[in-house]
Amino acid sequence: MKKTIHELNLINDFLFNEVLSDEENGALAAKLMLSVIMDCEIEDVILKTQDVITTGNPEDHAIRLDVYIEELYGEKGEKRRIYDVEVQGESGANLMPKRSRYYQALIDSKYLASGNNYNQMVPLWIIIITPKDLFGKDRMYYTFENRCVEEPELSLRDDAKRIFLNARGTVGQREDLSQLLKYIIDSKSDNATGETTRKLHEIVEKVRNRSDVGVKYMKSWEREQFIREESREEGREEGQKLQLIELLKKKLAKGQTSVEIADALEVSVERVEEMIRSLS
Repeated sequence: MKKTIHELNLINDFLFNEVLSDEENGALAAKLMLSVIMDCEIEDVILKTQDVITTGNPEDHAIRLDVYIEELYGEKGEKRRIYDVEVQGESGANLMPKRSRYYQALIDSKYLASGNNYNQMVPLWIIIITPKDLFGKDRMYYTFENRCVEEPELSLRDDAKRIFLNARGTVGQREDLSQLLKYIIDSKSDNATGETTRKLHEIVEKVRNRSDVGVKYMKSWEREQFIREESREEGREEGQKLQLIELLKKKLAKGQTSVEIADALEVSVERVEEMIRSLS
């Protein structure tokens, strides 16, 4: 059953992107969430929501980043850090570890394509927020980086890290992070219990109440329903085609002619001959 815009939670990528792309408060929402996740003050940020990155080859996979954030810091804002923040519900969550590897590769390649050399590559944090524990250790916060297998204390120091946030984790729990994650997966006023989540909830409510967001959500839902129906129809057609081919094989094995098979299957002789050619 379709949820209304007011029933969506921030773990839904539509609402997440609408909140962070909001012209008035999107940057503030990003800073509120990142400050809690990274456990430090986040300075000026530049946001790109639903950013699509490709390799330049149309045959390769493209990725659509939920929220790509550049933080400008230092005395004059001359330094940068990149955060790619992704929300993922229960469905498809198990694919996120390998997807995050691909995200990192394409983000790095995009940055290098801008004329930067390797020494100019900026720190990159890929942050995945999910309501399930992907690694079975009940941790709220999993941080991964490249390290030497033989010398675990030896870091590669490539300035790339991946964080997986398990909203239901209890090990390594921080109160502010726990409040934030609880709110992200169930974004109602009762869960806006801290200063950060109360401010975030105010922004979320403003976005939910925008008429243009409601219209956009309706169109998005209708488009998804159309795609699902098209996929189901294609699946039915494919199933019918496979069934027809199996019947064709049986009749060919009995030595029946194209005309006899066409009459039995109630299709044209041309269709039968086309299917026969596809088998060769």
